[in-house]
Amino acid sequence: MERLKELLSRRGTRNMLLVLHLLMMVAAFAVFGSRPSGDQATYLGLAEGLERGAFSYWHGIIDPPPIETYRTHGYPAFLWSVRQFSQDLSAVRMAQTLLHLFTLLLLLRWAGRHPQGLLRQNVLLLLLLPQFQLLHYAHEILPEAVMVLLCTAIGLGGMGTAGMRRAWLLGLLIAAGFWVRPVLLLFPLFVLLADLFLTRGPERRLLLRQHAVTLIVFLIAAPIPFGLWNLRTHGVFKPVPISGSAVISNMGLWQHRLPAYGSMRYFHYNYFGREIVPWVDDDAAARNYAEYNVQWDRIEAAAEPFMSEADRRNIPVMEGHKDLFITRSAGYTMALDSIIRRETMASIQAEPGHYLATRAYTALRLWFTNINRPMIHWVFTPDAGDRPVVGWPASPGGWVAMLAPFLITAITFGLGGLFLLWRILRDQQRWHARRYALYLIGYLWLIHVPMSIQSRYLVPVHALVVLCIAMAWVEWRAGRDAGA
Repeated sequence: MERLKELLSRRGTRNMLLVLHLLMMVAAFAVFGSRPSGDQATYLGLAEGLERGAFSYWHGIIDPPPIETYRTHGYPAFLWSVRQFSQDLSAVRMAQTLLHLFTLLLLLRWAGRHPQGLLRQNVLLLLLLPQFQLLHYAHEILPEAVMVLLCTAIGLGGMGTAGMRRAWLLGLLIAAGFWVRPVLLLFPLFVLLADLFLTRGPERRLLLRQHAVTLIVFLIAAPIPFGLWNLRTHGVFKPVPISGSAVISNMGLWQHRLPAYGSMRYFHYNYFGREIVPWVDDDAAARNYAEYNVQWDRIEAAAEPFMSEADRRNIPVMEGHKDLFITRSAGYTMALDSIIRRETMASIQAEPGHYLATRAYTALRLWFTNINRPMIHWVFTPDAGDRPVVGWPASPGGWVAMLAPFLITAITFGLGGLFLLWRILRDQQRWHARRYALYLIGYLWLIHVPMSIQSRYLVPVHALVVLCIAMAWVEWRAGRDAGA
């Protein structure tokens, strides 16, 4: 262990690790290729919509194009700005790789501000090397590449020197994050309430004033303008997208009961992954699929009176475009959101034990990439006797591709996360000063527990978690050496 510590305390080691990271960034262009994400067409379409002056991906298909009710403008604006220089998608991948590099440099700069800064930097670089999921999302047309940088900047900024300048900066950074992923809506309030309980005396009064400034700046820069855009565009003031989160929570409710099944409800051609832990057998899954479709028959029948004439005219056209989500009118969308939430709550009340068990599992699984076995046959319609068929990798490379992401995330955020939690509990005073990063990590984690399992939801804070693990290890070794 001493030999390892000595090696990790050298500048030459840092330079070598930096070169390895740069080589991995270059290699990622070949390794991850340009496989389109499931949301790629909608995000690129919205970027084109910004170019044409209407936030929609239905230009040239439906006239007038229905305005988006599900996304915010941040990531499409990023795509639009990159595509002003080049229409080639490799330009987006290059830009997102640069964001990944900026994230790495930001982490290194913060880690270096310490008497053991070189050691902290090298441990951080070493722990980040196998985190392929970060490079993977740098090459996907998804907001995670932007959110990793923004969440890292928010977490590190919150651990900086307290003051009004920091309060303003955090408000603007969180607002930028909101425009990319509106899930940050409640984060400034979450921080204010957390510090109300976790701080005392003059520190509390000073921090609460600063958190109030952050909250006000955030509201002025993000939710209020977006709510006004919704009011002008859709006729209702709402500080988050009109569609709401009820459908994602409903998907989370059914996810464990429908392994490997697909759906033609709400998001057409959406599918439920086959989880590591089998919650039901094949016969039960088939019965659940029938129940799921009965529930959605009720939802759609109850919402049907809220359809506008434009909905009735446009939706059949939209259903012919499998790569695009259906854009419904505001009234129909909000009616669906309300009815879906009511149905989901009724299901939870009918089986609260099952719901709590699945949420506990979800809380853990959000940190781990799933073991994704190859699908041979999806089922998207409830035809009797038709069931999904899940295969196994056909080559050693396939096995590596299936297992490696799970093992990397399980070791990093499973074993590493337990180690970090142990160090936080053993050294509470030191970690109290760093609690802002922990607030962000905990907030993003908790707010996604009621929703469907997508491990990419927590990718934006992966770099922050790895930084915390690196700091915890360096301080643990320093304590052991001092004790010796």
